[in-house]
Amino acid sequence: MSKNKTTKKKYKELVNACIEAINNNCILFIHDISAYVELTRTEFYELGLDREQEILDAIENSRSHAKRRLTEKWLKSDSPTLNIALYKLISTPEERLAISGKNTEEDDNTDTKKAYLESLEMMNDESD
Repeated sequence: MSKNKTTKKKYKELVNACIEAINNNCILFIHDISAYVELTRTEFYELGLDREQEILDAIENSRSHAKRRLTEKWLKSDSPTLNIALYKLISTPEERLAISGKNTEEDDNTDTKKAYLESLEMMNDESD
């Protein structure tokens, strides 16, 4: 079923069905929609529904609501893990560095930079 074989009315009905499924089932990922509407995943993508702005907006709205609900739970939680996770989300870069035990942002990347430079040197040596 390609978009060319679908009428505008049928396409709009499918868009509305997708949005309703997202809203009623708290769908957070585009690829999960086809499980709730009468389309296969292939048909969903062939019709271009994965690029439909109304559907993308509904997914983003669903994600925002889920994040808000999680944040509310994390605020009320006594779990140290959840408390730290929330603090990292809402903290300033300086506070994040302090809580991670690092002195500067440079500390976060030093090992990665060193490994990258070493791999470049090795590639250069191999090409000679």
